[in-house]
Amino acid sequence: MYICDKNMCTGCSTCSLKCPSNAISMKWDIEGFLRPFIDEELCIHCNYCKRICPSNNRITKNLESEIAAYAYIHGNVTVRRRSSSGGAFMALAEYFVSNNGVVFGAVFDKNYNVRIIKAESLQGIFPMMGSKYVESIVGDSYIEVENIIDQGRMVLFSGLPCQIAGLYSYLGKKRNSSLLYTVDLLCHGVPSAKLFASYIAYLEKQMGKIHDYSFRDKSKWGWGSWGYFKYKVKNKIKVKRIQPATDYYYGLYFKENCFRESCYICKYATLPRVGDITIGDYWGIESSMPYKDIRDGVSLVIVNNEHAKRLLGILKVCDDSKRADISSICKLNKTIIEPAHRPSSRDTFYQGFEELSFIENAKKYVKTRTIIPVIFRYVPKAIKIRLRKVLKQGE
Repeated sequence: MYICDKNMCTGCSTCSLKCPSNAISMKWDIEGFLRPFIDEELCIHCNYCKRICPSNNRITKNLESEIAAYAYIHGNVTVRRRSSSGGAFMALAEYFVSNNGVVFGAVFDKNYNVRIIKAESLQGIFPMMGSKYVESIVGDSYIEVENIIDQGRMVLFSGLPCQIAGLYSYLGKKRNSSLLYTVDLLCHGVPSAKLFASYIAYLEKQMGKIHDYSFRDKSKWGWGSWGYFKYKVKNKIKVKRIQPATDYYYGLYFKENCFRESCYICKYATLPRVGDITIGDYWGIESSMPYKDIRDGVSLVIVNNEHAKRLLGILKVCDDSKRADISSICKLNKTIIEPAHRPSSRDTFYQGFEELSFIENAKKYVKTRTIIPVIFRYVPKAIKIRLRKVLKQGE
C-alpha cells in the first residue's frame, strides 16, 4: 500500500510520526532515499497517514499574504564568511537563542549523514550553517518542536520546503502558533544519502580518512566559491579545496540526474512559498542593487506573511534601499518558482550504482575538466559569455 504517489513522496516522515498504531517506519529505499514502510500486521487501515500526508494535501498557509523580498548582509564578517550567503539564518538564530528560544537546522553527524537537530546555544548553531547538498533526516524533530511550543518557548525551524510542509501537517492547528517561525531554504533538489556516502568512501580510498566536509567555503575566493574537505594522511590533517569542474559529486549534482523523484515535480517551488521566511543566495544582486562589497555574500530574504514581518526588525532590512523586486529576482533565481528539470538519464542513474562503484558510474555521466570556476564569478559578463563558448567548443 502506498500512502501517496511514489514519485510524490518527499520522505518528510509525517506519516511515520503520526501513525496511531506505530505501523510506519522510515527506511532507506534501494536508491538511498528515505521512504515510509508499512508493517501490515500493525496497520489498522484507518488511512490517517493518507489524510495527513502533505503530498496529498497542499499547504495553503500563505495564500492571502503579501510577499516582500530583501537583501541582507550580516554585520559580522566572520559570520558572513562562515555562511553560504549573507548570514541571514545566523542573524535569526542568534535572536532566538538569546531569547530562550530553540533553533532547528541540518548538521552532519559523524558518519556524514545529514540530520535535523535542535540547538539552544550559538555553539550548537554553528554546525547548522552552510549548505548540505544531500537529503536530510527529519527524525523526531517535529515531535520536539511541538513539545517546545507547549512549553511556551519560541521555535525557529529551518529546513527544505517539503520538510516545512511536513512539520505543518504534523502540528495541525498548532502550526499557527505565534511561537513558531519557519524558514524554508531555496532548494534545487536532493541527491540520496547513499550516493553521498559512496562519494565519501571514494574520497577516503583516494585521499585518506575524511575529518571534515563543507560544500561552500569563502575563506579563499569569497562568495560563489565551493567547498573543501579535510583528510588525514600519516597523522597529519590536510585540506583539499573542491572545484566543481573536477569533482564528480558536484558534477552529478549539476547534471540534476541524482535527485529524489519528488524534486522534479516539487509543489513547493512556487510563490507563495510554504515557510514564513525563505532564504537563499541573492544571485544577480550585482546588477540590481549597488552594494559596494559583496565578496562575502548576500542573502535573499523573502517574507511570506504578516507573522514573519515581526522578524524584519531583527534583520534590520525594513528600509526601502534593501527592498527587492520579486519578479526580477525570480528571473535570476529560478529555484524560487521552478523545480529541477528531470533528465532522461535519471531513469537508469541509480541502477548503475547497484552494479558499479561510485567513480565507475559517475564517469558515465560527468566529464571533468580544468577550470577555475570560483574566479568566474568575478569576471565581467561579456568575457564570461566568450569563455562559455570556448569551453563548449572544446567539449
